[in-house]
Amino acid sequence: MHISINLFAIASFAVSGALAFSNFAGSCSGIHLSGTEPNLDLVATCNRASGGTETSSLVLNGCYTNTNGQLSFQKNGNAFQSCHNCFIVSGTDMRCTCQLISGADTSDIDLNVNIGNDNGQLVC
Repeated sequence: MHISINLFAIASFAVSGALAFSNFAGSCSGIHLSGTEPNLDLVATCNRASGGTETSSLVLNGCYTNTNGQLSFQKNGNAFQSCHNCFIVSGTDMRCTCQLISGADTSDIDLNVNIGNDNGQLVC
């Protein structure tokens, strides 16, 4: 019995640790980028559970990495040490120029896939 309880606790922790956020655009407005690389923030006004709204910002370096010129989701990935000239193309699609091993490439990513609204706060 003791072993099954420990396994349950470990499984519960693994599931909670894998909690992913997405679809912030469904409850946030005024979506834009602020700052310059490497200190690039996503800013939006998001709905709170209490019914009000809150303007929130999220440091994008904590959410993305640059893998040979392509942006991808990774906590604390520090993408914006090597990705620059970022802008919102439309909606939640962001485009940046990211360094390759040799040269640079354009990379697009939909911020809505890995960023969510947690009671008025943008989170990834």
